[in-house]
Amino acid sequence: AATCEHTEEVSEKGEHTYINGICVCGMREMVLITDGTFQMGTENGYYENDKPVHQVTITKSFYMGKYEVTQAEYEKYCSYTGSLSPSSSDGAGDGDNYPAYYVSWYDALVYCNKRSIAEGLTPCYSINDSTEPDEWGTVPTSNDGTWDAVECNWNANGYRLPTEAEWEYAARAGDNTVDSLTYSGTSDVNKLGEYAWYYDILNSST
Repeated sequence: AATCEHTEEVSEKGEHTYINGICVCGMREMVLITDGTFQMGTENGYYENDKPVHQVTITKSFYMGKYEVTQAEYEKYCSYTGSLSPSSSDGAGDGDNYPAYYVSWYDALVYCNKRSIAEGLTPCYSINDSTEPDEWGTVPTSNDGTWDAVECNWNANGYRLPTEAEWEYAARAGDNTVDSLTYSGTSDVNKLGEYAWYYDILNSST
C-alpha cells in the first residue's frame, strides 16, 4: 500500500489530508485562502505603485504556507547559490527553525519545483519547456533572460510563489475594504509586534 510521511497507510483516510486527491501530510501547515474580491492597493502607501486602489477578483481558491519556509525545509532540497547563506550572517538567525533567507527568486523557483516533484505533485514552473530544475543549469546570481522567461502552469497542484494580488489578499485576512487597517491585522502600531517582526523589535535577527 502507498504511504506518505505518516506511518499509517494511505487507506486510513481519517489520518490524512487530501488536496485534489493527493495526500499532503508532508506539507507544513497550509492554510486555505478562499476565492473572493478585494480592493487592492492603498492611497496612503509609501510607494507610488501602491496606487490607485483597484478591485481585484481572486477567481480560484489556493493554499498558502502558514509560516515562512524554514532553513531545514529549504536545505532539504536546495543549497544557497549566492555568496551568502544564513550561517554567514552575523546574529540574524541560523538553524533549522529559522526562516530561509539570502534566497533569490531564481532559488525559489528551484525550491518550489524540487519540493513538488519530491512530494508527487505537478511542478508549476518550466524553463525551456522543462519542469526539472536539474535541466535548467546553474542558478543565476544576476539577472538572466532565460530564467526571467519562466512559465507557470496555473493549473498545476505543486508549490509556487503567490502572485502579488494573492499575497496582499491573504495578508488582509478577510479585511478587504480600502485602508481600513494600516497593517495586516491592526492599525495600532503598539500592537504591531503581535502580528509582525519588524525593524523596531527585531534586534538584528530573524
